[in-house]
Amino acid sequence: MPPPPDTQRRASVRFTQVLRAVLLACVALFGAVAQAQSTNWRNVVIGGGGFVTGTVFHPTEPGLVYARTDVGGAYRMDSSTGGRWKPLNDEIGGLNNESQHLGVMTIGVDPSDANRVYVFTGQFAGPDSWKLPSRVYRSTNRGDSWTYVTPGFKMMGNGEGRGTGERCAVNPVNGAILLVG
Repeated sequence: MPPPPDTQRRASVRFTQVLRAVLLACVALFGAVAQAQSTNWRNVVIGGGGFVTGTVFHPTEPGLVYARTDVGGAYRMDSSTGGRWKPLNDEIGGLNNESQHLGVMTIGVDPSDANRVYVFTGQFAGPDSWKLPSRVYRSTNRGDSWTYVTPGFKMMGNGEGRGTGERCAVNPVNGAILLVG
């Protein structure tokens, strides 16, 4: 059996009073701490093509940031030029659909060696012969030069789910061990 309407009304009034008191206390507490900050919002100038599907911040080196795109390659923020983005694999392209390797699926950074970075490329998957097998690029100088291997499967840097996060983790004890999903 429900409580009498008068009891319900008193409980509702009491709850409202307690809620107001808590809110006023929060406003008093946090209002004194909060200060107005001016923020200058602006676009990030990448200087390349494609949709930026992810950014990777090096865990131990402040300011070392990489960005990946679905069809425009990989980039590194260059602090020596005021934070402009440096293209890392613009030399890829040309004959035989090589530009498919401008589609970056994931980037892995070595937590114990800030100079080592891995980039996994390939724009499309599927059985069509024009869709190239992916490549795994490795650099020991932050992407200024690369070596690569072809793992024998295809990745989709330009496929569905391309912006869902990084798919590579580098073992912090041994930077030659990669975990890829």
